[in-house]
Formats: sequence, C-alpha cells, structure tokens
Amino acid sequence: MQAEPVLHLLVNRTRRRHSVGWVTAAAVVLLAGCSDAPASPPPSLPSVDISGYSDVSAELRWDESRFVFPLDRYMMTDADLDRIDRAFNAQVEQCVEEKGYDFWHSDVPPSEYLIPVDRRYGIWDLAAASADGYELPARFLSLREKMDDEAEKAYANRSEAQDRAEIECLRSVEQLPVIQRGVLPDVGDDRSLYLPAELDGQAYFLALEDPRAKDAFAAWAACLEDNGLTRGEGPEQLGPADIPDELEAQIRVAVIDVTCKRETRFIERLSSLEAQYQAALIDQNQAALDASVQKQAEILRRADEIIATHG
Repeated sequence: MQAEPVLHLLVNRTRRRHSVGWVTAAAVVLLAGCSDAPASPPPSLPSVDISGYSDVSAELRWDESRFVFPLDRYMMTDADLDRIDRAFNAQVEQCVEEKGYDFWHSDVPPSEYLIPVDRRYGIWDLAAASADGYELPARFLSLREKMDDEAEKAYANRSEAQDRAEIECLRSVEQLPVIQRGVLPDVGDDRSLYLPAELDGQAYFLALEDPRAKDAFAAWAACLEDNGLTRGEGPEQLGPADIPDELEAQIRVAVIDVTCKRETRFIERLSSLEAQYQAALIDQNQAALDASVQKQAEILRRADEIIATHG
C-alpha cells in the first residue's frame, strides 16, 4: 500500500469528493495554466445587477497571495476544517484500535498542509514569483514531502487484514461536511447547506463574463506582449502561454507576469468585480445564507462532541 494515509485526511475525503474544478488538493503544484478557479461555469448563471455595489471590494493580502471576500464569512474557516479533521481521525483511530490495529495519521492539520496561496487569477505575489517562479512556496513543498515520507514509512509493511480493517472504519465513521470554496454537494446531500460555496462559484464566473473583466484581461495581455510574452489561450489560462521548465527562466517570465498584473491593476479589477457580485448575491440570498451558517455551527458543535467523546 502506498502513501495513502495522507489521503485519509479530510481534504481528500470531502474536497476531492465534491471538487468541481477548484484546485484544492494540497499535493497539486500550480503553474501558470492552472488556477484556484472552477474549470467550467455552472450550467446557468443568475441575472445579477451590481450597479449599487461599486464601493465593495475584496481585501487583498499581497504577501500571502490570499483574498478576503464577502462570502467568506458564510463559510467555514481553516480552523474549522482542522476541528472536523480531528473529529474524523479520532473516530477512525478508535475504530481501528478496536479491531486490534494502530491507526497512523499525520499530526499536521489541514490548515497547514492545504495550498497556502489563492491563484484564482493566476500568480500575483512578486516576491514569490521572484523566488519560486510558478511553483508553490518551497516551505510548503518541503512540508508535503515530509508528510509523504512519513506516510510511506508508516504504511511500508502493512498487512492486507489491517488495510481492510482501516477501510471498513473509514467507511463506517461519521463524516461531517465541510463548507468551503470549491466544495459542492453530491447527490443526496443537503444543497442548502452548500449555498455559500455555490454562490461563490457563480460570482466568480459572473465576474469573468463582465465586460470590465474582459478589459482587464486585454490590458494585462497587452502588457505581456509588450514584454515579449503571449497570454495562454482559453479563459482558464491565467499566465503566459509558454512557461519554461528551467527555474531561472521561469522566474523571469513569472516576474513579468506579476509586474504586468500590478501595472494594469489586474488583480484589483477582477477581485473587486467578484466581490461586488458576491455582495449582490448575498443580498438576494441572505435568509438562506444565514440558515446555512446555523447548520454549519451545528456541524462544528458535533465535531467538538466527537472530539470530547473519542479523545
């Protein structure tokens, strides 16, 4: 059995299960042609008027490559994710031990091993581009490598009986849902609970289809061309067309990419549009969003109960 225990963690049990194109699995290395954005829009988008929301914008955390959007307060935090993950592991550990085996799982919480940057509009941190090009931060990749090494060692000489016991436990324990960006319901799930994530996806695509977003893309692409680069083809391409494999050359391209985004205010323009669509969707769905938040609070209370019961 390979380094599967890392995949036992909640990220791959819920986020991978519900993924609709958002890049959320922590082992994925994002390059220019990838993003933290949906790969394809929902079947239909609502009609949303944002003319009254021009004063709304996202909070940009440049040094972290992270955003704070209006809908974030209606979804679980990474700290909440840690609680749910801990509750899951506690149940599995007890179940496996009752079957006479030890259960290994990483002590690193999801808040530390999830992708630490938000690249829904491509790379945008100049310092990171200057150091890592389009790769994820070295400290993050080092952590993932360490976790994978630990997992391989823990699972190196497992018996088939132990594997079967663990799989039975993984399937039988209570699995609490996670409400975060990119996590959407499966058939049979309570769709109303996942409304914040659904609206988040709608706002993203509404923003991209806005003529002002197209103007922002055009300005950024023109800057790339002025510097000898060409934007990648397709709406999902959020970087230049050809990214060198060699790090030094890749860094040169990445710095041009990010510099052009700064000079054209690409990030500010797109994030403001997305924030404005989010704000409008919040006003249209306020009662339902509040109900989702209440359900999420119940889920987190249940996680705390499980932790208290199982240790």
